[in-house]
Amino acid sequence: MNVRVLQSIGMFAAAAGAAACESYPTDAQSPVAFCSASRPTAIIADVRDSVTLAAKADIATGTVQSGAYVDTLRLYTPGSSNMYGGMQLGTYTIVVQRTGYHTWTRSGVAVTQTGTCGGPIPVTVQALLQPLP
Repeated sequence: MNVRVLQSIGMFAAAAGAAACESYPTDAQSPVAFCSASRPTAIIADVRDSVTLAAKADIATGTVQSGAYVDTLRLYTPGSSNMYGGMQLGTYTIVVQRTGYHTWTRSGVAVTQTGTCGGPIPVTVQALLQPLP
């Protein structure tokens, strides 16, 4: 194998290891936790039609805001009802918009706890969109 390829693989492995959070047990009964370098998530919005409860996140847009910090809501996966956003602790205002529905807003959503690796423990809210007449 090419020396440069091996060096690149080694550098990638070192960077991935440095980006991960590791926790080792101090006794035989403590769990071991390994943290990925994935994007932390503060808010999960379960976006649904208020009448049918059908998932409506597919073409919805939205934002989460905590003070001056603003982030865009992103769709988890196609067909999912969940959108996610925010990366830090704080009190959020969440806004979800979708064609054919009134704008949905929720203020005062507090994200106050961190997980094992220091990222926020996400708070889930249900965004029940009201259809326009």
